[in-house]
Amino acid sequence: MKLDDLAVNLGAYGLHLRGVLNLSREELKSLQIDVDGVVSIALVGNIGSSYWSEFSQSDEYQDGKPDPLDRWSRRIAEQVAETFGARPVYPFEGPPYHPFLQWAKRAEALNQSPMGLMIHPDYGLWHSYRFGLLFSSMQQPDTPGISVESPCLSCDGQPCLHSCPVDA
Repeated sequence: MKLDDLAVNLGAYGLHLRGVLNLSREELKSLQIDVDGVVSIALVGNIGSSYWSEFSQSDEYQDGKPDPLDRWSRRIAEQVAETFGARPVYPFEGPPYHPFLQWAKRAEALNQSPMGLMIHPDYGLWHSYRFGLLFSSMQQPDTPGISVESPCLSCDGQPCLHSCPVDA
């Protein structure tokens, strides 16, 4: 499987391949994932409003039932997983919950903002992770999470703290 093909497929839904990590057998066991040979997870999410045009036209968005974004994410993840021979996992499914934030910090240059949210050096707070795809055939090395200084440290006046206090 080529990561470029996966990225193109995800792009049709306004989603992005956010990083690929190798998972150890211990990690898989602690997550109660009992699949032989699964060694990698591809993290999938949005950047800004990248998925909005697709999601806002979906049945899930329009049907008035609870959790439309989670249900849409699940449907898309299952379609992509079937196409690429993967198993989807979700940040909103549990307990036990999968450690998406830990995986994300291994995959990308993220820091915790003063509000507690993960901030990306290019996307700010406007990003999220909708699902992961577990692969048994992908022997892809980790995409290194590059350590960078938090943009919050150099932000003049940190206006987000005044608009949305940490303890709000």
